[in-house]
Amino acid sequence: MGPNDQVPSLNVGPPPVTRQLPRSIGTEFPSSLLLSSPSECKGLRAGWSIRVACPACSAKDSTIHTHTHTYTTLGSSDFLQSNAARYLMARIAFVTGATGFLGRQVIRAFDKAGWTVVGTGFSRAKPPTILRVDLEDRDAIEAALDETKPQVIIHCAANRFPDKCDLDPSGTRALNIAATRRLALAASTRSILLIYLSTDYVFSGTPGEAPYEASSPPSPPNLYGQTKLAGEKAVLEELENTGLGIILRIPVLYGPSETNAESAVNVLIDAVWKAAQKKKDDDEDAPVPMDNWSLRYPTNTEDVARVIVDIATKYLNADEARVAMPKILQFSAEQRFTKYQMCEVFAEILGLPLSGMIGKGEDKEAKVARPYDTHLSTKVLRDMGVDVRTVDFRDWWKREMKAFKR
Repeated sequence: MGPNDQVPSLNVGPPPVTRQLPRSIGTEFPSSLLLSSPSECKGLRAGWSIRVACPACSAKDSTIHTHTHTYTTLGSSDFLQSNAARYLMARIAFVTGATGFLGRQVIRAFDKAGWTVVGTGFSRAKPPTILRVDLEDRDAIEAALDETKPQVIIHCAANRFPDKCDLDPSGTRALNIAATRRLALAASTRSILLIYLSTDYVFSGTPGEAPYEASSPPSPPNLYGQTKLAGEKAVLEELENTGLGIILRIPVLYGPSETNAESAVNVLIDAVWKAAQKKKDDDEDAPVPMDNWSLRYPTNTEDVARVIVDIATKYLNADEARVAMPKILQFSAEQRFTKYQMCEVFAEILGLPLSGMIGKGEDKEAKVARPYDTHLSTKVLRDMGVDVRTVDFRDWWKREMKAFKR
């Protein structure tokens, strides 16, 4: 159909031909649709296109594009009334830090849920699988979003190791704060949902204060927590009153990794092996020191990724009602360990002695302050109906380490 042809009029005859939706949605809908509410046209979406006559965006010809607003069919059937548009397109998730420890699991979770997933990275990006996007470059961010047209951005990219943050404060602020604000502004001007991954380290962790509610006043103990809190504020400011800016705080993570050093939990396995080697060598002069004071709630990256998909789905499905939905969410496992106690679990599973390791109390001379207990309450998510159950820490590691057990 050319630009001078007329838009087809409403057909009151038999319903038009149907076609199958992509992936696992598995429902057939009419291939010709007419928008019923004047809302912004979102343009072409990858993965699913619909031939529409679109008064909402003043189209003068029958172009192929999709919409997030409500519409009716061009036939006599009315089963696509009220918010059905979201089921007609393959939703698109845009994941920053997609090559990272959590980002890889987020990619897998959205793909498993039937979404089209666009991953971005920088130093480890491998185009075309993972787009190379410099989050310090506003034009690069905007170009990537305009090309991929996602419905949701999951912002995983961050400098997340407290010690490394202190070694590079300017670089940490550039990524954790400035890049986050840049991304939030781009999301705001494009009406894209942004889920920002934050941390339990926004809280002081003072003994007796935990568990922390989402509404508890933050007081970060170190630069890492300070920059992540500033990132939270940037998201909430740039996306104020839109319902599109969501904060998800999470604790220390464990899960599938490329190297143990990717996780503050996984890396403890190396310490267990080092302690076992000391026992083997009868080296009792310098046992491996391990924190046995601060309390941690290690949470699996696969559980976090699943919850992120659930959050994205709930907020997108809510449409305008999401403005009244919570802006700050928290997710955490409930099992509590010190680092030394986690090492005890690993040593037991691996069949290794732990006599070459010694548990240590609070380190008051540590260069980077660590909180005592930053247990996050998951009440807000539970009230929303999100499944906050998590895999058992010991059971997961038994499966993961089976091949290494002696």
